[in-house]
Amino acid sequence: MRIAGMVLSALLPIHAATPVLKRSYDNGRTGANLHAPVSRASLPDFRPPRLVSSTVPFVQTALDCCYTLAGLDRETMSMRIGNSIGLVLAWACASIVTAAPLSKIERQRLVAHLELTQSWLQEEVAGLSNPQLRFRPSPSAWSVVEVVEHLRLAEPIYWQQLKDAVKAPPGGQKPPATSDADVLWYGIDRTVRQRTEDRKSPHDESIDLGTGLEAFRKLHGEMLEYARTSDHDLRSHLVPKEDVDAYQWILEISAHTQRHILQIREIKASPSFPRK
Repeated sequence: MRIAGMVLSALLPIHAATPVLKRSYDNGRTGANLHAPVSRASLPDFRPPRLVSSTVPFVQTALDCCYTLAGLDRETMSMRIGNSIGLVLAWACASIVTAAPLSKIERQRLVAHLELTQSWLQEEVAGLSNPQLRFRPSPSAWSVVEVVEHLRLAEPIYWQQLKDAVKAPPGGQKPPATSDADVLWYGIDRTVRQRTEDRKSPHDESIDLGTGLEAFRKLHGEMLEYARTSDHDLRSHLVPKEDVDAYQWILEISAHTQRHILQIREIKASPSFPRK
């Protein structure tokens, strides 16, 4: 009903601004008869656009009056009405659309971080022998290949959380204490370590590095494409239970990769790490 009111309001200026051209129709009225009263029966069968007449029936009478008083042919009048309705609907839609894509610098930083971690992981494990890949600094520690397996298991879960967050209605504010810098520090500072969930932990002794890396490259390729092209307002969507917005969550997935790349470097720096 509100849109209908807006459409009617848009039609009034058309009537007020249009000269009342008392012209003849196909009834032979010319010259002295030009200003004679026009009967309804003498008028062509003008009908308003189907969308308006079917959606707001009471508008038909108003439109018929506009056709008669303006003395315009059906094509011209329909065009004017269509333009006015279009402007009104465009204004109405614009008033409810609030989504904003990433800023240029946000997109640039997100893409740069994802590119960094994607290439860095592959460089850290390149050329390692099987004994080096499976070496554990301690009985409870992970090996290099187990770290890669953890990324293969965990990051699809994190990526699905992002997709779910973006699908949900936007709203709320992220906690003030959470900043992009906090997320980045998570990937750098490994002084605080937590045990991961069982579903994200490697359990198979016959883990294949190639399989893990291929899955990692495929997922990070998808993330990179999303970061480069998405027009979602990621700042307005929160990731449940994570205290970050959707933009920060993608950044945190990449920071998570960085955190485990540093773990691989620690394994390789162990005094007992095989030389070959």
